[in-house]
Amino acid sequence: MITQINEKLNCAWSKLALNEPNILVPKYFGPLNKNTITFVGFNPSFVEGRTKEFFRTKGFELNSIREHYLWTNRNEFQRAVDDEFSVHSRNEYAFFAQHRELATFLGRTNWDHIDLFQFRETSQDHGLELLARNGEFRSEQLEMFERVLEIASPKMIVVANAKASDILKDRWQLGAVDAASGCHFHTVLNRPVPVFFSGMLTGRRALDVHSRERLFWNIRRVLESII
Repeated sequence: MITQINEKLNCAWSKLALNEPNILVPKYFGPLNKNTITFVGFNPSFVEGRTKEFFRTKGFELNSIREHYLWTNRNEFQRAVDDEFSVHSRNEYAFFAQHRELATFLGRTNWDHIDLFQFRETSQDHGLELLARNGEFRSEQLEMFERVLEIASPKMIVVANAKASDILKDRWQLGAVDAASGCHFHTVLNRPVPVFFSGMLTGRRALDVHSRERLFWNIRRVLESII
């Protein structure tokens, strides 16, 4: 199933490249950790220096990492290295430190992360401009995201990005927070799944430490009630 969705990504990028000739290859979906905590972000960032250094450790000395990632150079793109880099980032990168911390707090040995959109862009504002220029692409990406979410069959969803939260609350037509649980619920494969909408857990726009503590406590309380 994931292979089919990645094939759809390639089709979407082929169309997108007609309007966005400098677009980078998408972040392809890998194996999913199912029935666990699924974090949702806006899109995968592209930090050239860190990416280039990881490729160097794998024996690839590239003059321009951005050029290597261009869609026009997709036939030379080292996707296996990029996939390995994604795993490394989740395990080591500071951006995912609080994701790992929450999983530990919940007593979970694994978790997963899915982005709404698979284009690589460090600036979220630039990403929003890209989506505004390409409405059909935006719709296709959201449909793919929801299909992947069904495959993941999450026990709980934590949307750790304010803009992604806005988009999904509107798309899923979710109103006020459930008074009893303090979260929302979204139906995935005929099963109500708790959803926590939040800002970023790390970075300049991250929640302050006290808000994050309350979020973690509430997530654990809800998780314990559904186990």
